Amino acid sequence: MKKTPSPKATAPTTHRTFKWQTGDYDSRARFTLLFPTQFLLLCRLTNTTPEQIIEDFIDNVCGGSWKREGREGVKAHLLQYFIAHGYGQPCYSANEIQQMFKELDALGALFPANGTLKQINLYAHWRNKHHRYFFKKWLRELVHR
Repeated sequence: MKKTPSPKATAPTTHRTFKWQTGDYDSRARFTLLFPTQFLLLCRLTNTTPEQIIEDFIDNVCGGSWKREGREGVKAHLLQYFIAHGYGQPCYSANEIQQMFKELDALGALFPANGTLKQINLYAHWRNKHHRYFFKKWLRELVHR
């Protein structure tokens, strides 16, 4: 007779890099969005799902390593969009926000696309450490004003 794992053992665990990654900032947060009809019309006419648009937006804003080729122009527009909406301001200047975007994009560019599993795991470990450094660096910048 096979032993069945307890519910606790099979429950998905949330991977958190930071202690504050809960609630609104949980990396696996789920949202229910009400999409305007105009947005859905554009999605349907262009055969692009709302999920695809949101995922692309997030990946481009964060400088992710997924689908990087040919997206420099998109990233530049998203940076201007981010700044034009005032996100992060008045905490940081537009130049500082631009520097944040550059640093995150550089981090994504270092992904070993043709690397071995070991190289990818090493990169992921290093990237997580660098995320901590990045966050603390910019938080200190904010606190020391």
